[in-house]
Amino acid sequence: MINVSIRGIIIDQEVELPIVILVNREKKVVFPLLIGPFEANAIAMELKGLSPTRPIAHDVIANLFKRHRYTMLCLEIYDVYDDIYLARIVYRKGLRRYRIDVRPSDGIAIALRMNAPIMLNERVLEYESGVTKMLAGDLEEIEESLIEHQDYSRGILYLDADSSGDYIM
Repeated sequence: MINVSIRGIIIDQEVELPIVILVNREKKVVFPLLIGPFEANAIAMELKGLSPTRPIAHDVIANLFKRHRYTMLCLEIYDVYDDIYLARIVYRKGLRRYRIDVRPSDGIAIALRMNAPIMLNERVLEYESGVTKMLAGDLEEIEESLIEHQDYSRGILYLDADSSGDYIM
């Protein structure tokens, strides 16, 4: 497992769905993960430090963890089955460890709220998903753009996790 962080969210004009970009700078890994618009909103709100007037589901789950003194150890994106990424939340209370399956996008939203690391199984990186295939020619450009903040002309809205500067790529 390698530790990854959220580099940002892109919205590709072709797919018209958000893609969260997970990176590990030391290993030069860029992992695009297609997510739903509601999960993208939950992730973006947390990245930007915005609080809704009423808690959304991810906030409620994080609050339950905290109230009942569970500690989220990490989110593991651990496998791919039938073109679907599998993830689980690893958490503990006292000396007991637990795991619960979750959609990767929901797990990311919860991990952000719990300040928990996001772990990616290296075998998942070997899988060529539809998003990876779609971005194949552009993935290197996206990687350079995300790491070096170069311009990108494909028409992608980029929500940057590292700074307050959101921009169109």
